[in-house]
Amino acid sequence: MKIEAKELGVSAGRVTILENIHIRFLPGQFIGILGPSGSGKSTLLTALSGRKPYSSGEVLYDDGPMAGRPGETIGFVPQDDVLHTALKTERLLTYSARLQMPDKSKTELSKLIDLILRSVGLEERKKTRVKKLSGGQRKRVSIAQELLLSPKALFLDEPTSGLDPELERSVMKLCARLAKEGRLIVMTTHILESINLFDRLLILVGGQTAFFGTPDEALVFFKVEDMHHIYPLLNKKEASRYPEKFRTSMLYRKYLK
Repeated sequence: MKIEAKELGVSAGRVTILENIHIRFLPGQFIGILGPSGSGKSTLLTALSGRKPYSSGEVLYDDGPMAGRPGETIGFVPQDDVLHTALKTERLLTYSARLQMPDKSKTELSKLIDLILRSVGLEERKKTRVKKLSGGQRKRVSIAQELLLSPKALFLDEPTSGLDPELERSVMKLCARLAKEGRLIVMTTHILESINLFDRLLILVGGQTAFFGTPDEALVFFKVEDMHHIYPLLNKKEASRYPEKFRTSMLYRKYLK
């Protein structure tokens, strides 16, 4: 699924959260949305996924308006897992599947759930109660729930927050693999250890686009040798110049024109 936003803006009363956002995400891409706290990352994610309204501009799905798009084409994994932890993994997914696909037979649902459990690497934890799973495994269950309806796009809000480095890397690799299978995967994050797995980075400053491009292009744009050096730049007063610098750059013409 291709997703485009044109002159997207989000306001809350007199407060502008996002302003004049232009993006173009393509099928099979793994997109990372980064930026300082309060830059509008989660707000953008909810606006692009259709979970909350926007104030101005438009969002297009495969060149069409958001209105009328079938809900099963978009998945959303919130930062805090919403799971019945007393249930076993397989049983939890079975209940979710029955609610969302009441017309499918038990055999069809069983085959689908087995396929998804293998896809997210939880086939050996199907009989384990969710409360006994690790943080990374619970996040995989959340992702598995969203994969039941085979979404063309999957949005994730800070899915690796609070995970140790090994679990963080495993979730990131899973998302990268899901993108390679043809889905559009869009994730907000502030963790940079696995930044090289993203196909594109969207960096926000003050609710505006400060950068969009590959991780390597980000190093050149911000004139740093390591991604960890970018965040200190984004928290300086001078960071307000980056949106204009990006709009007049070759990267803007390359990716968004």
